[in-house]
Amino acid sequence: MRGVPADKSAAMMAPKQKVEKPMRIMGRLFGYILRRYKLHCLGVLLFIFGSTAATVAGNLFMKTLIDDYIVPYIGEGGASDFGPLLAALLKMGCVFLFGVLCTLLYNRIMVYVSQGTMRAIRDDLFRHMERLPIKYFDTHAHGDMFFVWFMILIYCVLFDYSYSLSMLAPI
Repeated sequence: MRGVPADKSAAMMAPKQKVEKPMRIMGRLFGYILRRYKLHCLGVLLFIFGSTAATVAGNLFMKTLIDDYIVPYIGEGGASDFGPLLAALLKMGCVFLFGVLCTLLYNRIMVYVSQGTMRAIRDDLFRHMERLPIKYFDTHAHGDMFFVWFMILIYCVLFDYSYSLSMLAPI
């Protein structure tokens, strides 16, 4: 196989390639994303804040639940009226349900945005390859050119696939 050493330890010992101008690359990537999905990204931020707020509120509500509802029942030796405790548990359940819904929504939106962005990048790359003159293909080795193009597509697909699988993990 091309470019892969026979000894795997040699591949692990090889120095890692450094990316030139990583901020420029990230800027172009965010340009692709924000050009097409401004409102989606805003929605993702709002849902992330909602999910975080629900998690924090749920954890703070646990303290109130224990101090105000559970500890007094222990001191009484058992209580017969569990109505306030049940109401507090329902409120807490609603807070956690809100957090779960926010998490679900922002993850689904992110999958939509990432898949759309991957498609836009692939389409632009293909259009660019179509516009290259014949001379370019005559002066560059086809194997090198298509190997790089293939690896870019493979990394895009694998990233998109792994992100989609990570979305299914909580379900």
